[in-house]
Amino acid sequence: MSNEVASPFILICPSRRESIKNLPWDPDADYYDYEIIATNLTIRGGPVPFIRCKVHDDHVGYTDGRVFDGKRWRRKFPG
Repeated sequence: MSNEVASPFILICPSRRESIKNLPWDPDADYYDYEIIATNLTIRGGPVPFIRCKVHDDHVGYTDGRVFDGKRWRRKFPG
């Protein structure tokens, strides 16, 4: 994953980022806040829940780039 993600801090919930100073790449680490919930994805059928925050259980990222934060849909990047 280190070849695809620019920084391991992307895998830390923003609510905890200030408390973490140095973060090594470790694919098996328990301190990452996001976990993949979908495996063996296919493009068919529209957006699929892909990743979720373990700190905020209802925050879910979808394969089309949208995020549901428990209350509303968000999209950071146009597309």
